[in-house]
Amino acid sequence: MLCPIENRPETDILPMPARGPGLLVVDDDRANRLGLAQDLTAAGFVVWTAPSGEVAVDTYLRHTGEIDAMLVSVALPDLPVAEFLGWLRRHYPGVPCCCLAGVNDQAAAAQVKAVGGLVVSHPISFHRLTAVIRRLILDAHPDGDAEESTFTEWQVVPGPSRAG
Repeated sequence: MLCPIENRPETDILPMPARGPGLLVVDDDRANRLGLAQDLTAAGFVVWTAPSGEVAVDTYLRHTGEIDAMLVSVALPDLPVAEFLGWLRRHYPGVPCCCLAGVNDQAAAAQVKAVGGLVVSHPISFHRLTAVIRRLILDAHPDGDAEESTFTEWQVVPGPSRAG
């Protein structure tokens, strides 16, 4: 007679999916930040969020090697994005950064463009935004490092509500 455990398939062992590209989303508007995080997580990214430039720097330093790119609002009240880009380029030159500008952010967007930063302006389709981010990551990781499989407890999980 066989033991019931021997007949049972190993259903309690689940394969871990490969980790998607890591992305830090920085926006002082909570609804925008959490909405982007939810949508980008659903699109396959592992997402960290930060409400300010200071928290973005801290988050990046804690997760260096896991964050493959950054999506940063050009309208950060505590840190001019052009200054943030300068810090990023000096200390972590291989990390791509895409700046997101609204219709009222054209002066800040012009400053970012003046220092050679990439600016994506609203309105933009979500499909186009994810394509830009994926292209930046591919260009920065041509050998495929961005697809390395690791687990992070900081992953943003899509919830039932975007209001969060």
